[in-house]
Amino acid sequence: MSGIWSQSCTEIVRNLEGIPARIDFIQGRLLRNLRHGQSQNAIVQCCVDYLKLTNGAASIRDLELKTGYERRHLENLFSSNVGVSPKTLSRIFRFQWFYKKWARVPSFDHLKEDVHEYFYDEAHFNKEFKRMTGFSPKHFFLKVPNQFGRQLSFPQ
Repeated sequence: MSGIWSQSCTEIVRNLEGIPARIDFIQGRLLRNLRHGQSQNAIVQCCVDYLKLTNGAASIRDLELKTGYERRHLENLFSSNVGVSPKTLSRIFRFQWFYKKWARVPSFDHLKEDVHEYFYDEAHFNKEFKRMTGFSPKHFFLKVPNQFGRQLSFPQ
């Protein structure tokens, strides 16, 4: 991205009030740049919307049944239109769901039951958590402040 683009975005972001408005603006600009010159694929959009709706809990088999297309075709469409596989996007949505929920509660103990809804077991959760953050859940909860996440969850 050019310096002019980043300068114009920086100026606009400075004038927006609140973190949610700033994040929405930046995300919208980045998505617009990503999509520039590309036509949206309705199948991919349907799958992305479904994965987001289910917080990443839908399987690739669910996407096959929903669209009528085979796994390999969906993976190719995702690769060329999204840049990541449906499985990777599911992981991102699951982690995003968890992170937003964690930002709203005082401790991880309040989330233990919910975690099992989206992850097979605690080992699976720990592995995914470390993949997304670089930290074990225990280290993250004890050592990493979550002010950014809390501001996203509770807009001012």
